[in-house]
Amino acid sequence: MEPAPPPAEACPPRVVRCEKVLRRRTGRLLLVLDRVGDPHNEAAAHRAAEALGVQHVWSVSPPLATAKKRPRGKRDAKAVDKGAAAWLSIRRFETAAACADALRAGGWDVWCAADE
Repeated sequence: MEPAPPPAEACPPRVVRCEKVLRRRTGRLLLVLDRVGDPHNEAAAHRAAEALGVQHVWSVSPPLATAKKRPRGKRDAKAVDKGAAAWLSIRRFETAAACADALRAGGWDVWCAADE
């Protein structure tokens, strides 16, 4: 049997606020990022998902030739992410087919897909 959580009055306000936010997250929507070549764009998508309460983000790796690298001195993706990825459940796939198979196996419906 798990011990009961401490009463809200005994927790620091920041902990209470974090727990409240995490309880309001949704596991009913899953964001899939397909071959995002720029790590800054992926980091921005993580930040948006976190802000909108989406818990699960799956990512299909881009082909190695298309992955962008930033010149030295430019801020890295962690600066764009702002720590959002630490609060998300992120799963990575090497191919879109592997991701689609996992979606089907998990009983997910694909509502929207776009290609170039």
